[in-house]
Amino acid sequence: ARGLSAYLRATYAECRVVIGTSDAAMAAMHAAGLTRTTLVPFGVDTTLFHPGRRDPGWRGEIGAPDARPVVLYVGRLAGEKNVAVLIRALPGLRSRAHATLVCIGDGPLRARLHRLAARNGGHLIVAPVEPHRTPPAGAYASADAGVARFGPETLGPAALRAAAGGTPVGGAAADARGGRAARRAGCGTAAAQ
Repeated sequence: ARGLSAYLRATYAECRVVIGTSDAAMAAMHAAGLTRTTLVPFGVDTTLFHPGRRDPGWRGEIGAPDARPVVLYVGRLAGEKNVAVLIRALPGLRSRAHATLVCIGDGPLRARLHRLAARNGGHLIVAPVEPHRTPPAGAYASADAGVARFGPETLGPAALRAAAGGTPVGGAAADARGGRAARRAGCGTAAAQ
């Protein structure tokens, strides 16, 4: 740790300012001996991502049954996002929660998810990102629960956006940091596994 602190001080010595995005990042920088720091919190536009964006017609638009809870994942459909965790969770979502998992995104696992959706009787819906719409604020506010990336996340916008939309968020502990930040701002709820 001492060597890392010396490295950070030397690396950032020529910088006018080093920006941290959270209280935890600021504390780590101060502990490393960095003095010219400033906090610029990573956040979410709460005028865009807000419970008022809930859209009663959204479920019908994406083909989700009204009677089932909807669990939402928005992000890249790729291995580095650990989408395999969602795939492994699907049988439990189907049998225990009788939920529909909606994945909004694109990436190399999209075709695999489409094949899986065809075999899961409406319990998995794979929807594209719609470029003509604003970011999926309505989807975040209209889902019954959101899931954030499973594993290390640099900023965790999915957890923040879902929480700002008033939607409970589940995911790995790394993603709960974004949820805690959103809770401090008075938006939504976050839970970590």
